[in-house]
Amino acid sequence: MGKAFTTRRVESVRPAIQARVDTLVDGFAARGEADLIEEFAFPLTCSVIMDLVGIPASRRQEFDGWVRGAVEPRPHEYAGVPQAWESIWAFLADLVTDKEHDPGDDLTSELVAVRDGTDRLSPEELGGMLSLLLLAGYTTTLDLIGNGMLALLSHPQQLAAVRADPAVLIALAAADRDPVRFRDPDRFDVNRRDAGGVAFGYGIHRCLGAPLARLEGELAIGTLLRRLPDLALADDPAKLGWRRSPHLRGLHALPVRFAAAG
Repeated sequence: MGKAFTTRRVESVRPAIQARVDTLVDGFAARGEADLIEEFAFPLTCSVIMDLVGIPASRRQEFDGWVRGAVEPRPHEYAGVPQAWESIWAFLADLVTDKEHDPGDDLTSELVAVRDGTDRLSPEELGGMLSLLLLAGYTTTLDLIGNGMLALLSHPQQLAAVRADPAVLIALAAADRDPVRFRDPDRFDVNRRDAGGVAFGYGIHRCLGAPLARLEGELAIGTLLRRLPDLALADDPAKLGWRRSPHLRGLHALPVRFAAAG
């Protein structure tokens, strides 16, 4: 997997991600308000991972619906989750077959062809890895952008620090809040100098998609703060709704307001 999912490949899509970020901001900049989850973070992260995997444009709206049904269901939609997953897996099996016969410049084609000596990924392994990459590659970065923006907009001094120095690293993983290791661990402070964060894992368990997540977070949050200088929360943070998940903590919506662009 590491032979196909490289930092070089991820960095090569920087211009395309920046263009997508700008297009999404253009879509709501004139309104003076937006939902940064539904109108920004979700379409950005979903489109980026679908580009990398090589999902045809003609099937993306359909696939987007299955993804939402599988991992973003509202309480009244829970009964449809198994069918959404079945549709995703069937689609990925067909995608692997298509790329075996007609490869392109995408991650799926590389995974079909990649070898480690005489070893290669089986069709079942390919389907499982693509499912993991597609869903983990968007949900975690979706939450990185949503939770990151909520933290910044809820802490004006830290927001000012990031505006003054956009290279500041923001780490929000719960595992990085050990009071034995980090002083005052629950205080949001973008200028921390403590090393040893484990947000992307370590060693053989390091996240394959870490370079992509960092790039998307950099471009998404950086562009919002640069283009919308008076960006602010449009609702009380205590009233925001969170997805029900045993694995991840992510917002259903993040309403914001700002001066409408001319």
